[in-house]
Amino acid sequence: KNTGGISNYLNKIRTNILTSDFKANVERWIEGIPAVGKYMKKTVELAQDSLETIIIPGKLFEDMGITYLGPIDGHNTQELIDIFEKTKKLKGPKLIHVKTIKGKGYRIAEDTPSSYHGVGCFNIETGESVKKSGKITYSEAFGNKMCELAGKNEKIVAITAAMPEGTKLDKFKESYPNRFFDVGIAEQHAVTFAAGLACAGIKPFFAVYSTFLQRAYDQIIIDVCMQKLPVVFCIDRAGIVGEDGETHQGIFDLSYLSTIPNLTIMAPKDKLELEQILEFATEYTEPIAIRYPRGEAEIISEECKKIEYGKWEVLEHGEDIAIIAAGKMVEKAIKVAKALRTKVVSTEIINARFINPIDENLLLNLVTTNKKIYIIEDNIEHGGIGTKVIDFYNKNKLLNKIEIIKMAFPITFIEHGKPEELYKKYGLDVESIVGKILIDLN
Repeated sequence: KNTGGISNYLNKIRTNILTSDFKANVERWIEGIPAVGKYMKKTVELAQDSLETIIIPGKLFEDMGITYLGPIDGHNTQELIDIFEKTKKLKGPKLIHVKTIKGKGYRIAEDTPSSYHGVGCFNIETGESVKKSGKITYSEAFGNKMCELAGKNEKIVAITAAMPEGTKLDKFKESYPNRFFDVGIAEQHAVTFAAGLACAGIKPFFAVYSTFLQRAYDQIIIDVCMQKLPVVFCIDRAGIVGEDGETHQGIFDLSYLSTIPNLTIMAPKDKLELEQILEFATEYTEPIAIRYPRGEAEIISEECKKIEYGKWEVLEHGEDIAIIAAGKMVEKAIKVAKALRTKVVSTEIINARFINPIDENLLLNLVTTNKKIYIIEDNIEHGGIGTKVIDFYNKNKLLNKIEIIKMAFPITFIEHGKPEELYKKYGLDVESIVGKILIDLN
């Protein structure tokens, strides 16, 4: 840490345009001294470089032709204004190093900054989260199951990219510190690192938010899937995340992951199925991605049917229509079916827990029933389950024998807002889905 009078003095010199001009004039004067000018200038530059290397942390940037300014107190408004005004007068690229304290002013947040990366309601006296119910979240269910699986299998390791608390791997970190790896904000490295571990016979689980995994698309293809390595991608915050905003909405992962060969993609309908899928992934010998949403983990069914590779689950049989859904949208499908029942519409509910591969036999059987198929998903409309189903029927020349209606998010960036408000805006809440189906049937 570079602090003290000399560092502050040199930084002041750097932000003074008059001093900057004076320095240039002195250099020209020294260089103009007959016979020894060039040598004297070189000696002065070497001395200056040596001093700056010791005192100024930005020497690396200086070597790249970038003027480094700082470090500056990010909580001192006047100092920030001064440095910004002075920097405007300097020529060329500039880098201002501003130091802040996360959670400044709230001692609990200052002491545990990683716990306040994104927060909901909490008790200001204790800092503890205030839950609306006693249910655990999908992230917590994942973290707990990981600890359980690691206790049974010493080859299991967990990887995160600077999000141990957010992905709820903090308990794993405490229980198995030698099998936990935080690579920092470097998702690309995390994927390649997981591939290397898998090559050595280790079973890596990489927990990452959906929006951050897309940075590592190339590494997923080249380093993992091309080699069919048994890496498990645990994709948290899949689908709408609400108040985290448009940069964090996990609505693209199905589309870009579905393009990759050798990658199995799954989505649990509830907490118990998430745990079941994690057990399945532990034994699976090729790449697999598991996507699950933000928020409380429901228990839709206490019955856990054995997972068969590539097979979907029929939760309810119906005569009139079929709804295909995956992950969080299965719960909505059940509520939609219940509402339609009051309108004398019999609905078959299909849990598409495998998104890649899709259940082709079940889809072929649906053709013979003459039911309309409604597909609801928390992904953009292109590249998700609906696209895969339509492509399958088209490939087998069956599109003229069945009617398919897709309901998904449009190809746009979904703005900040409460999840249910966003679902309603884009026609993916229960009421809107029921309305669309009734209009369609009538």
